[in-house]
Amino acid sequence: MNDQTFTAPTLKEAMLRAKSTLGSDALILNIRETRTQSGSRRHEVTARVSPRPRTEVDSVNDFHEAIGELRSLKTSWENTLASNERLRRQLEGLVTEIRQPRTLQEPTAYSTEIDHVLRGVDPKIARTLMARSKSRQGADIPNSLGTNNPVVAEIVRSIPTCGPLWDRSRRTVAALIGATGVGKTTTVVKLAGQASLMHNKSVGIITLDAYRAGKVSTLESFAQAIGIEVREASDRASLQAAAREFASRDLILIDTPGLNPWNREKRADLLQTLDFPDVEKHLVLSATSRTEDLRDIAADFEEGKLGSLIFTKLDESRTPATMLSATWNSGHNVSHLCDGQDIPNDIHAANNNLAKMLERVPTIRTSSEFTSLAAAC
Repeated sequence: MNDQTFTAPTLKEAMLRAKSTLGSDALILNIRETRTQSGSRRHEVTARVSPRPRTEVDSVNDFHEAIGELRSLKTSWENTLASNERLRRQLEGLVTEIRQPRTLQEPTAYSTEIDHVLRGVDPKIARTLMARSKSRQGADIPNSLGTNNPVVAEIVRSIPTCGPLWDRSRRTVAALIGATGVGKTTTVVKLAGQASLMHNKSVGIITLDAYRAGKVSTLESFAQAIGIEVREASDRASLQAAAREFASRDLILIDTPGLNPWNREKRADLLQTLDFPDVEKHLVLSATSRTEDLRDIAADFEEGKLGSLIFTKLDESRTPATMLSATWNSGHNVSHLCDGQDIPNDIHAANNNLAKMLERVPTIRTSSEFTSLAAAC
């Protein structure tokens, strides 16, 4: 049987469409009311062509089919009413819950003090950190975490890190991508300086952001000072050609144009330009951005699709919320942390410096405050 569904703003119009398409003797199988994304009502009628032409001798069958249609309509309407009633009860329950005052069952210490200890951190993440800390009370903090503060220790445990680009033993091609204004070009310069001056790596830089004359000037002036060559590329072919010129370099850094993180078409175009087997994509994020934005931006990239996350402007941030939000259950590691404009010094390997950076955050409370609050929870 070939069933067909007809949709219209009103049930009458949907029925007419079904009869017009399938004939006046079409068999109505189901009727359902739905809503569009904007909330408008829509009606769906599912029908099928009668299995054989009707004649006068079919009058008895016609009668029974009509009865069947009526029963089907009755059942559909009853199901719709029952569904609406369940929805009504759910909404009433939600409204009642929202209107009720906060009960004493929720820990008072958490509800009144948690924001002072982990300012701006998503409540679910903060609650998890508190629970983990409570379960570890009395246990020594491992030296490998680089801190004696249990707040910092729990955050360090929760943010996955990986080694910096300048510690690689193999040739690496790394493209830095991210929104406009997060500091990609400055980070490229810092990475190049650290790799070349501090770790004796041969480095080449390719810029896809050539239309930004100021950025190219910044790159070239720094590169000339330490003997790093810069190539400009405008598309996939010229990028590949520039990479071939740097084939003997230990580290090739690609500076990319800033993107609107919500413009997926533009982002797809950039990723297509960078789509070579040996090109890693490293997402640069500003620690001063909104936590919700960073969570969504990082979540837009599947686990394993990014080389790492690089955080900038940590010196301007007063909370660890952004790093936690971007890394929590995302599957992405943090490789580098930037905390100033000094080139090349203000970039650090995350795996060795995360605790040190977090201890500078002024809103993270002391060990005793966190311990007492965790005990109260």
